[in-house]
Amino acid sequence: MKKIESLDLFRGFSGYGVAVCHFYAFLFKSTTSEYISFLFVDMFFVLSGFVLYPQLTKIYNNKKNLKIFYMRRWLRTLPIFFIALITFSIVFQNFNYDTLKYLFFIQKIYPNFLTSDYMTIAWSLSIEEW
Repeated sequence: MKKIESLDLFRGFSGYGVAVCHFYAFLFKSTTSEYISFLFVDMFFVLSGFVLYPQLTKIYNNKKNLKIFYMRRWLRTLPIFFIALITFSIVFQNFNYDTLKYLFFIQKIYPNFLTSDYMTIAWSLSIEEW
C-alpha cells in the first residue's frame, strides 16, 4: 500500500497541537487549551490507525514482521519517554513508587493510584503500550 504523506503531515500537526495545548494549559492554567487538546488527541489516534494500517497488513501477511513492528514502535517512543520521565522526576524531585508506576505504564490503572501525578500527559502512552 502506498504511503500517504498528507496523513503523516496532518498526524504530525495533531501531535504538535497536543503539545502546544498542554504547554499553554500548564503555563497559563488554561482549561480551554486542555479541552482543545482533546480534539488534537482524537485526530492523532484516528490518523495513527490510517498511517499504521500498511504496517499492520504486513504483520497479518507475515507474522515475522511483528517483532520488527514492535521494535520500531518502541525505539520511536520509549527512549524519549524515559528521558522525559527522568527529567520530570528530577525537576519535581519525585523519585519514588510513582516513578516506577510511570516506568511500567500502570500509573492510571485505577483512580488515585499515584501519590503525585507529575506527568499527567503520559496517560496516552500507557494506553498505547498496553
